[in-house]
Amino acid sequence: MTKTQFVKEFSKFLKNNVSEFQDLKSLVYVEDKDHEWLYVNYKSYSQKRINISMDSDYGIMLDFFKNVEDTPWLIEDFNEDIFNS
Repeated sequence: MTKTQFVKEFSKFLKNNVSEFQDLKSLVYVEDKDHEWLYVNYKSYSQKRINISMDSDYGIMLDFFKNVEDTPWLIEDFNEDIFNS
């Protein structure tokens, strides 16, 4: 399973099974030149980004749960294309 597939399945699991994430729209995996990112998109038209470079599937879950609350909201770096993907 690729990271993209894993992130899509993890997103479905959170939305359907974890009440704390009722506002979750999607999780999106993005790889750029130097980093791998997990974009956390909320239905309230807001977004966060967590660095998941070099993470395994298990590492992605750990980084998500460890960082999602404290990760700052993207304001200037909000990516509408990723939000709508």
